[in-house]
Amino acid sequence: PPEMAAAARTICASAPDIPFIADA
Repeated sequence: PPEMAAAARTICASAPDIPFIADA
Protein backbone atom coordinates (compact mmCIF):
# COMPACT_ATOMS: atom_id res chain seq x y z
CA PRO A 1 0.00 0.00 0.00
CA PRO A 2 1.09 3.62 -0.57
CA GLU A 3 1.20 4.17 3.18
CA MET A 4 3.82 1.45 3.60
CA ALA A 5 5.83 2.82 0.69
CA ALA A 6 5.77 6.31 2.17
CA ALA A 7 6.80 5.00 5.57
CA ALA A 8 9.62 2.96 4.04
CA ARG A 9 10.88 5.96 2.10
CA THR A 10 10.77 8.10 5.22
CA ILE A 11 12.68 5.49 7.21
CA CYS A 12 15.29 5.15 4.47
CA ALA A 13 15.69 8.92 4.29
CA SER A 14 15.99 9.22 8.05
CA ALA A 15 18.30 6.24 8.53
CA PRO A 16 20.05 5.27 5.27
CA ASP A 17 22.38 3.07 7.31
CA ILE A 18 19.41 1.01 8.41
CA PRO A 19 17.38 -0.09 5.36
CA PHE A 20 14.63 -1.39 7.64
CA ILE A 21 11.92 -1.75 5.01
CA ALA A 22 13.86 -0.91 1.89
CA ASP A 23 12.13 -3.74 0.03
CA ALA A 24 8.71 -2.17 0.50
